[in-house]
Amino acid sequence: MTSFGAKEIKEGNFMPTFKVQGQVYRRIGNLMAGDHQNPSFFQVNFMGDDHREKDIRCGIYPGIKPELISQLQKSLHEHNKYIMDFKAAIDSVPKDQKEFKVVINAERKPFGEHQGRFNAPQTKEVAVVIVRQEIEKRDIVLNCRDGTLMRINETHRAYEALQYPLMFFRGEDGYQINIPKRHEMTKIPLSKTVSASEFYSYRIMERDGEVCHLLLFRNLLNQFLIDMFAKIESERLNWIRHNQKKLRSEEYVHLKDAITATD
Repeated sequence: MTSFGAKEIKEGNFMPTFKVQGQVYRRIGNLMAGDHQNPSFFQVNFMGDDHREKDIRCGIYPGIKPELISQLQKSLHEHNKYIMDFKAAIDSVPKDQKEFKVVINAERKPFGEHQGRFNAPQTKEVAVVIVRQEIEKRDIVLNCRDGTLMRINETHRAYEALQYPLMFFRGEDGYQINIPKRHEMTKIPLSKTVSASEFYSYRIMERDGEVCHLLLFRNLLNQFLIDMFAKIESERLNWIRHNQKKLRSEEYVHLKDAITATD
């Protein structure tokens, strides 16, 4: 439903692994296709015509089984909270309203003891904003039809569900900042928060008696792991950038000067 961008490293004709270099970016387009344009990415989900939706998807991937596409479409339309809420949001807009935005809030209040444990959303995930209403910096904001692409903040909880809809077909939350750690025995929230590294290590771990469905996605899993590792590295760099006083970085300057003088 969103686009993934990065510089891919190719080493010969056989590529058993997925490698990228430099910055990874994630973008999302308008809610609806412009005049005389074919729907693309997540716009395809809101056409209102299952057969045309299937034909467009099959046209992107020649040779794929149409009946398989139909089954996947049906599952997403029946179970994916984002697709269902987007449809409801669009339907709620007055027909004469030409300017509006649909917003996915960056953070959601914890619900009971399951916050941060990857459950499917249980409340409305999207909201319609009728022009000139205040929006938070990290929110995902989708314009109706203005032709712009919006870059998605890497710590937005909806990123995985939008970029990998088959992996998270119910619209489960991904990593977000401020997920509290919990006491191992009492499950009471602690003051410390879960890091991106801890979150994804937990998510891809195999456990006795459980099936980690993410590990069944083969080549797509490679992209997912690289994508999330880039997010982990970005979080670490951001922490260093915003905690220079804690790191006493000014002292490193004198150390560097001393080493240079010795040389």
